[in-house]
Amino acid sequence: MQPLKKLMLLFIAVIMLLLGGHYTYGRTTVPGLPGSDRFFPDLLITEISANPSKGNSRGEGYEFIELYNNTDRSLNIKDYNIRCHIPDGTFVQWDITENRRISPKQAVVIWVKNSDSYKDKGELTHSDFNRHYHSSLSKEQVVSAEASGMSNIHDRTISVTTDTGNTIVTASYLAGAYSPVTPNGSSILYDFPMDGSTSMVKRGISDEPGPGRVSKGQVPEQPNHIVDQMRPSVMPIKLKTEIPERTDLPISFQIEDDRFIQRATIYFKRHQDRTFTEANLSSTEINNFSYVVSRFDLFASNPTFDYYLEVSDGYHMIKYPEDGNLSIVVGNPSTYKPFKKGISLTNDTILSGKKYIEVHKKEARDKVRLYRDDSLLQTKAVLSRPPTLVFEANNIKEGYKNALFAGKRQIKILEPTHGSFSPFEIMIPLSNIKQGKNVLTVRSGSRHKSYVKNSPIFKNQLNDFEMKNVKLLLGDGTIIRPKEVIADYGDGKEVKEMYRDQRIYTLGHGNPRLRSNQSTKASLRRFVFQVPSEKFLTERAVVYTSDFADGRYNVKAVINGSEQYEANPKFDNTAPEISIKSLAEGQTYKGTFTIDAESIDRVSKWSSLQAALDGKRIKLPYTTSSGKLKRGKHSVIFTASDAVGNVSRKTLHFQVVNEDPIIKDTVFPRNNSSDVPLDSNLSVKVNDPTRDNVNAIFYRADRYDYTKKGHIKGFSNIADREPPLELEAAGEAELRELEGSKLSKLDHNYLLTKSNHGFPYQRFDIPIDDHISKVSEAELEWTGHSYSGRRVTMYAWNHKRYKWEALAYGYGDKDFTLKAVLDKNKYIKDQKVQVLIQDLPEAVNQNFTLIWMSDTQYYSSTFPFIFPIMTNWAKTQYDKGNAGYVIHTGDIVDFRWDLNQWDVASKSMAALDGGMVPYGVTPGNHDAGSIFIDYKNYQKYFGRGRFTSQPSYGGDLNDNIHHYDLVSFGGHDFIILYLGWGSETDNSTIKWANSVLKKYSDRNAILATHAYLDIDGKRTAKGQTMFNKLVKPNQNVKIVLSGHFFGASRNVEEIPAGKGKVRRVIEMLADYQGGPEGGQGYMRLLQFDPANKQLRVKTYSPYLDHYNFFDSGTDEFTLSKVELIPMHKQVATDYLSLNVYTNDKIGMDENVKSSRKAEIPIKGLKPSMDYYWYVEVSDKYGGKAKSPIWKFTTDK
Repeated sequence: MQPLKKLMLLFIAVIMLLLGGHYTYGRTTVPGLPGSDRFFPDLLITEISANPSKGNSRGEGYEFIELYNNTDRSLNIKDYNIRCHIPDGTFVQWDITENRRISPKQAVVIWVKNSDSYKDKGELTHSDFNRHYHSSLSKEQVVSAEASGMSNIHDRTISVTTDTGNTIVTASYLAGAYSPVTPNGSSILYDFPMDGSTSMVKRGISDEPGPGRVSKGQVPEQPNHIVDQMRPSVMPIKLKTEIPERTDLPISFQIEDDRFIQRATIYFKRHQDRTFTEANLSSTEINNFSYVVSRFDLFASNPTFDYYLEVSDGYHMIKYPEDGNLSIVVGNPSTYKPFKKGISLTNDTILSGKKYIEVHKKEARDKVRLYRDDSLLQTKAVLSRPPTLVFEANNIKEGYKNALFAGKRQIKILEPTHGSFSPFEIMIPLSNIKQGKNVLTVRSGSRHKSYVKNSPIFKNQLNDFEMKNVKLLLGDGTIIRPKEVIADYGDGKEVKEMYRDQRIYTLGHGNPRLRSNQSTKASLRRFVFQVPSEKFLTERAVVYTSDFADGRYNVKAVINGSEQYEANPKFDNTAPEISIKSLAEGQTYKGTFTIDAESIDRVSKWSSLQAALDGKRIKLPYTTSSGKLKRGKHSVIFTASDAVGNVSRKTLHFQVVNEDPIIKDTVFPRNNSSDVPLDSNLSVKVNDPTRDNVNAIFYRADRYDYTKKGHIKGFSNIADREPPLELEAAGEAELRELEGSKLSKLDHNYLLTKSNHGFPYQRFDIPIDDHISKVSEAELEWTGHSYSGRRVTMYAWNHKRYKWEALAYGYGDKDFTLKAVLDKNKYIKDQKVQVLIQDLPEAVNQNFTLIWMSDTQYYSSTFPFIFPIMTNWAKTQYDKGNAGYVIHTGDIVDFRWDLNQWDVASKSMAALDGGMVPYGVTPGNHDAGSIFIDYKNYQKYFGRGRFTSQPSYGGDLNDNIHHYDLVSFGGHDFIILYLGWGSETDNSTIKWANSVLKKYSDRNAILATHAYLDIDGKRTAKGQTMFNKLVKPNQNVKIVLSGHFFGASRNVEEIPAGKGKVRRVIEMLADYQGGPEGGQGYMRLLQFDPANKQLRVKTYSPYLDHYNFFDSGTDEFTLSKVELIPMHKQVATDYLSLNVYTNDKIGMDENVKSSRKAEIPIKGLKPSMDYYWYVEVSDKYGGKAKSPIWKFTTDK
């Protein structure tokens, strides 16, 4: 309002005040004019009946509050509400929803209806009220307010407040010690406040309450005169036109007027509904009013959610907009379309154990006959999707057995609430919903059990809590409210009550009545729903597949005698076959050997295999040696599982020999000893297994390793093949001294040569001091590792054939040792040995699985118990070898500013951290914002620091807003590139992403981003930009994954690749946030079968142990022609040496008895010199043994 207009109105009010009377201008929390010595509230509380019982069983149901209109204009009582204030500072609000005007200087009775108003024979009526008080009030004089009741044994303050939160008047009453506020059947009378306050003054107790009758002196002689010259004006704030499914809708308006706004009411409904629901907006700040529409009221709005606003300043009322309604699109209305007519199976479906086969109908009356190979199956009509019970609850405590039941089946223990009313969504199994009447029971509980009818109840044993807004949501978008509510108040008798939205239903034990042990709160409430038979559009049959042989079966549905639908699924109850490739049962092994196996599933053609050596998990193939394992017996357990969970096991037993040489115990000088005298002897203790005498011959030896500085030359390179064709390939870089020093001893200080765009190798040029004629044997020894499942090969250059030849190989990401004896005629030339160590990619094409989740925001905000179930299940699958990596495509939390939600998400994902499961995340719009982007909390909880310790973490941009991981599965390398919401198409991001994709162009790329594909399989605007600038130009991009939109879709884009070829890019959307309980834990399983070039996609909820949220064709399918790039990796060397055994004899000790010392003197030693030697022993029967090479250093 303009200042001049306000001043004029104030002037008029002052003139009228001088003429006599009381006037109200502006805000009614300070009635009258500022500075006046006489002003009174516009509404007065003149009588309260808090203990109306006259000894009859239902007397407590007649509580009332009498209000008097102390103005000269009529008031609409709907603009106000009643608040019952408790001494602890809290209050309970009772809304007045009836549209009723009170004439000037007239009273109205607010009937405070509590649970006693509905007991036994149903709801008390207006006639019952008049009969109880011997009154003759008209229906216009009595207005009902749904309430939990006024206490008659505790202190309370009752206030009248505008619907926008401004207090008009208050009246208090005090209770005596253990006595009611009034005698039974009496009421309290109040006089108006004469001190300028808003607090009524207690006049006294009336033994005969008189609702509607106001006595002289209770109210002023002259009413307040109202000055109101302005109609309210309304302006929406941040009006939304579209919101995601399963999101609350905040609505805000700026409303201005010359008075306080008494009421701002929103009327809303789904477009398909007939009637509007109403709710009052609250004042959040000056002139700003807001309301949050519950996601349950928005559920399945089709095609829009419609609403309008009604504003009243007490005397003027306006509608906004003046004509029609405001509308908003909620999520994807098509989600609630019925399933396509036909069978729930496809030819790709594999069934195992007990399974349901479903046939979807167009109308409930359609007749269905379902056959398996012409055998008729018994079917039952069910809902197409499980329904969800939703409600709001308050004060549910931790540790109490408050529970929801369907019949005798417990569906769920209720989670504790925090703060005010919290939303609950609980899925009801299809088997517990039938056509017609359905009863869902909420039972209050103690810490030990849920309440059972006729069970003894003790004071404070049950949790007291409240419920409201109970609805049953069907999968097709239908909302069903309870037809009635049946309450058990702990006495075993059931009382029928009417159901109303916003009415508070109390449960628990409460305080016993003064003269009764009966509870004041219902111990259980049965909510009765009527589910129409036309909603049962699915026929379901149970099949026990284990009763049949594995293989394909024909399933045929006939609808109405003529329409036929067929599928040929597989039944598979046989576990995969395990074939051990490298070891034999019961055999004894010596030296280095490899454990390897493969699994084959004859039906599903997909299986995963894991192995455990002596109880410890290993990754196949696994290279070890007799030197690393304890002498004696060992076992390997191989476990294989197929696509439907059939499991087989095979155990292999083997032994390793005693690696202790025949030459043992005492050796002098000890290996690597120093300061050895120049006149020493060489000696060893010998032992013959058959105790024969032996001959011991001592020889000179040599060892060439990096302890001899400058002796060995090393080189590293990335070749274009394995092994290289030439001895010295172009591009080799000589190792620096510091790099060579890493190879001088076994200390886990590795020389690493890596590449993701070629074949890394290390080459060594090792000179030999001895002439080849002096060399008896030359042995190469290498220790190091590669990556899990990778093979490292040790090559030597054959100078006769001019090629690198493989001598030994091993597997794994743990250190192993390769040894090979060289044929000196082939591999030694010009006193040199050329050695090459290279990582060989194995073309194994093993199957592997990736787990993909998205849009977990409602698990973080509302259903925190589901999130850890998902991540712990993923960890278990990783531990079992059934999955190799987890992808999250954003919307980790619902509200980015809520640290509690981030804490839930962080702790849930910590299951993956603790299990060393490689995974990656990207921020969505809920994590970063849509208009004002803020990554602060995302980076706090899921920034770079959380992931840098993961071996798979490749790098990032802007503290993990965008990042990439480098992982390998089944013989293939991947880069998984994450682009976060808000800046995914910025020039800097695109430039960075392109550089990363080009750097790792030899890796299969998966692009994981939040919003790329919509529910129709079309790219969004940003999705199209990413396709044009990233997907299309980079040949290695194979798959794009996204969420954001509730639904599931896919697209396979064929991009010309030249020479008549095409590159297939798989684009997928999978987002289950709009389902019950925020999606009920559904996530995607991406099962790769490289050998057959297939990707099998499944959707599974570990929370429900159920496959497929949508129909099987949407959530379960197979994609073909999936071409993957083979992997390339690294070499990690810890130690390298060439051990040369010469034929240069030092001396001999003959006929040495077993277990005695063989010894010879050694002459010609020089000071401060390194010497190498070894010994050969033999007996007369041809048994021979050769020692390792030992070293000593002489004294100075």
